[in-house]
Amino acid sequence: MESHDGSYRQLLSSPTMVKDLLTGFIGEDWVKELNFEVMEPVETSFVSDGLRRREADVIWRIQWRERWLYVYVLIEMQSSSDPMMALRLLSYVSLLYQALAQRNELTPTGKLPPVFPITLYNGNDRWKAARSFASLVEPVPEALKPYQPQFTYFLLDEGRLTEAESSPPNLVSALVALENSRSYEALNQALDQLIEWLNQDTQEYRRLRRTFTVWLGRSLLPSRFPGVELPQLDDLSEVKHMLSERVVEWTQQWKQEGLLEGIEQGIEQGIEQGMERGRQAGRQEGRQEGSLQARQVTARNLLAEGLAVDLISRATGLSLAEIEALRLS
Repeated sequence: MESHDGSYRQLLSSPTMVKDLLTGFIGEDWVKELNFEVMEPVETSFVSDGLRRREADVIWRIQWRERWLYVYVLIEMQSSSDPMMALRLLSYVSLLYQALAQRNELTPTGKLPPVFPITLYNGNDRWKAARSFASLVEPVPEALKPYQPQFTYFLLDEGRLTEAESSPPNLVSALVALENSRSYEALNQALDQLIEWLNQDTQEYRRLRRTFTVWLGRSLLPSRFPGVELPQLDDLSEVKHMLSERVVEWTQQWKQEGLLEGIEQGIEQGIEQGMERGRQAGRQEGRQEGSLQARQVTARNLLAEGLAVDLISRATGLSLAEIEALRLS
């Protein structure tokens, strides 16, 4: 399966996506001064001892006030936030500056160009790491503060964003809506918006449609529908058609899996209650009886609901013969 951050790198290799990221989510006046007609990607494979190659990240330079502004997007798709992210990102920006200095890519006044660092995060847990490097350093006397590195990055924590926080709607807000969708209806609505916004017959938009299709098929949909074998998808319209055909089947599967999980939890609670009664009575048979009774009651209830015998056996641990005897009793 293609990595999540690798898919994001492909998406953010589009100038339109980078423009939508900045104009839709960075509510600062300097963004209005950017000339998105003059922008180009920058090589990202900076290597230093002790630092891993950051091939998943994306760097663009965009014209700003007749000079370059570098936008460094660090794509972080781990399950939780890195408490030292400010240090990591400071290291990567320093590597970028070293490369620019070595290549003499300085401003007309001989200075380094400004860099805007972004961390794009979509882990399961909400981001808790400090955004300022100064927050990672022990408090120092006022006289020492000027000697400490001053560095802060912008955080885009997709899981915390609401629809109102990404205005105007654009391709990146569609990406966020897809990531945050937790129902078929939300997923389908976000997919409709994406298809509508990508309905332009240009080389960039054709490539974006293909990239979104690959990302959906290899990253997002497998995470939404674990264990489901997905067909080969070549276009966004195929994704929508496939979802409309299979969502009923998948929903039934989710409900059944959820039911089995709930059954197992209920049985465990029944066993615990039986064990407690057994301990209070001081008899080992009390514990065994509580466990067996909990499983039998559950099996009877599931038989009444018409659940298949093999599923009841999986959920309760009773044999097929025991369940059949319960059916006949």
